[in-house]
Amino acid sequence: MENINISKIKVRKEELKLTFSAIARLSKTSERTTKRFFNGENIQLHTATKIMKLLGINLEGKSLRSVSTIRKIRANKKATYIASLTQDTSKMEAQEVQKSVFDKTVQRIEKLFLKGSYQKELWDI
Repeated sequence: MENINISKIKVRKEELKLTFSAIARLSKTSERTTKRFFNGENIQLHTATKIMKLLGINLEGKSLRSVSTIRKIRANKKATYIASLTQDTSKMEAQEVQKSVFDKTVQRIEKLFLKGSYQKELWDI
């Protein structure tokens, strides 16, 4: 793993305000392996790639996506999931929500993850 720029990867971790635990969960690796990676120890390349994909960077530490883009993608994913729970409940009650209403709901929830009261939960599963 000597070709990986760990210092740039650590900076990105801090920029995204990610914990080792969150990185491990979201990249589907163990927390122990995640910590070994950030300590510059050897781990399997496919595991390192999963972590770096989550962080939006390549092996050299070059940004593939901006921090704001990564946060927006994550917020949208979580907001869509939460809104779909409501959608599924409405379907069971034969009161399905229109797509335009669903999309507006996703946008409102997404804003809460990015700038509102849910910011701390952005990286939770």
